[in-house]
Amino acid sequence: MENRPLGAGIPQPPEVERGWAKSRLRAMNNRASLLPILMQVFALPVSLVLVFAWIFAHAETVRSLLQRGGAKGLVQYFYGNGGLVILLTILATCGAMAVTVLAAKPMLKQKIFGAWKKPRCGPGVLFAGMALLLGAAGAGSLVVNLLTLLLKQAGAQITAPDFSLSGDRTADLILAAYVCLIGPVLEETLFRGMILQSLRPWGDWFAIVASSVLFGMFHLNLVQAIPAALMGLVLGFAAVEAESVLPAVLLHIFNNSLSMAVMAAGADENRAVQVLYGAVVAAAVIVSALLIAAKHGEVSKIMARPASAPPVAHKYAVFFFQSAAFWVLAAFFCFYSLFAAKIASGLLHRF
Repeated sequence: MENRPLGAGIPQPPEVERGWAKSRLRAMNNRASLLPILMQVFALPVSLVLVFAWIFAHAETVRSLLQRGGAKGLVQYFYGNGGLVILLTILATCGAMAVTVLAAKPMLKQKIFGAWKKPRCGPGVLFAGMALLLGAAGAGSLVVNLLTLLLKQAGAQITAPDFSLSGDRTADLILAAYVCLIGPVLEETLFRGMILQSLRPWGDWFAIVASSVLFGMFHLNLVQAIPAALMGLVLGFAAVEAESVLPAVLLHIFNNSLSMAVMAAGADENRAVQVLYGAVVAAAVIVSALLIAAKHGEVSKIMARPASAPPVAHKYAVFFFQSAAFWVLAAFFCFYSLFAAKIASGLLHRF
């Protein structure tokens, strides 16, 4: 929490107090919105370090590839070696995320493992969270499908990252370890363990919503962003309800592990798996609606919890529309979703 300006102990006119409260919220949002951007920025130097380290360790192989095919031959080697590319990508992502978490500590004034406490809730939160997560993922997928159709009519095409299994056992094991364990731990530490906690002075529900939006935009593509934002509401609620990030971590692991298992079962081609998974998600949507109706009182309590920070009029508008860093993140998100992935794909096909 920031200190008041010099002389803040002296009673100030209401408009001065309101201006100070707004600037404080804007400052916190600038810091929180900057972190997903830093994650992408840090990924580049980490990737370069890893690539150069690999080149140094395999100098003879690199020299042979350059002699036979030049730079094109080296690029073709990388893209033909799925396990190596996945390993380097995951190491770069983990490194960038770790650096971002370290940067978040002084920026947000939050302890890295401060929210890793013993949960103040029973297993019921986890079981309800599993159904709610699947329901949120199903609802998000429906929204994405609708937007995809609308954008297609307008001549735009959205792309999604390819997480399909390559058939390379080593590469698939590395991918599974990241998706099912490493990614959830790092992401929950940052978003529910640090960003959400830094926003709680403005209200628990506000912190849940704002951190969920940032979590969705962090994924840099519409196909993942909308389901991720909806799922972030569930993860944020679990973290607040338990006063611990641990239930959110376990729920995140559950969701990603289930998705990976469905993928490994051949959901892309196996009609039976598609129907079964669709039925499970549909049931989860129904159960989610029933849970929300049954637990409406508990949700209302969280929404009504008083904020400890000075009140800010129209705080959602201040957070999302009056922060320079958030606008930069939004622009980066839109550019990458609509153009960057397509450009990268085009460059790859040139080789």
